[in-house]
Amino acid sequence: MLVNASSPESEWQKNIEAYLKKADEEGISISYSVRNQRMRSQETESYKETFVNSFCKPYLEALKRNLKARFPPEDIKFLSSYQLFDPTATLSSDKLHTLLNIAAKQLASATVEHESEVFSAIRSEYLIFSSTIRQKGFENTSDVMKDVAAQLLPGHTTVFPLLANLASSLLVIPASTADCERGFSALKRIKTSTRNRLSSGTLEDLMMIDLEGKDVSKFDFKREGAV
Repeated sequence: MLVNASSPESEWQKNIEAYLKKADEEGISISYSVRNQRMRSQETESYKETFVNSFCKPYLEALKRNLKARFPPEDIKFLSSYQLFDPTATLSSDKLHTLLNIAAKQLASATVEHESEVFSAIRSEYLIFSSTIRQKGFENTSDVMKDVAAQLLPGHTTVFPLLANLASSLLVIPASTADCERGFSALKRIKTSTRNRLSSGTLEDLMMIDLEGKDVSKFDFKREGAV
């Protein structure tokens, strides 16, 4: 039996075929979309992995090396040896031996004497020094520290030469790096790409004026010009 092209059955068949074709096309487009999303996701993960391996890890490794170079473990240990000058600190025999050994190693590196000889000498000095401080029976820590400083003044270096040398190095250790950072900031402000031919002397003078000089509003340019 032939179906008339204009019959309802024929229209229904056409609609079915159109729906199937549209579904197939949508299915194909969806599959492409999913595949493209997966490809983009893989590309993103690959980019992240490349970024981490090529930039992040090398940067962190370089940062670790710079920190170790800036703050070597030997210097950090050496700072702990200054506990020897704290009369309020209670040091066990093992702790005392460790601190004296660190101090002796550092002091021996600046002399021609052997480390064991320096250790014996500084140990003898410390025993006399600590006994002298404790026997005075101070009432507060401030008085104790004043007497510790007095015992290590240049006039007493003949009594405690190694301890005085160790204490003198304490005076030059910066409590913070703020002044250093201010100096670098002033250097960057003064010596720029357009002022890169400044001599060392001129640069030093300008930095001293910037860091230690008066404020611009209070600066007497006429007086300085006359000089």
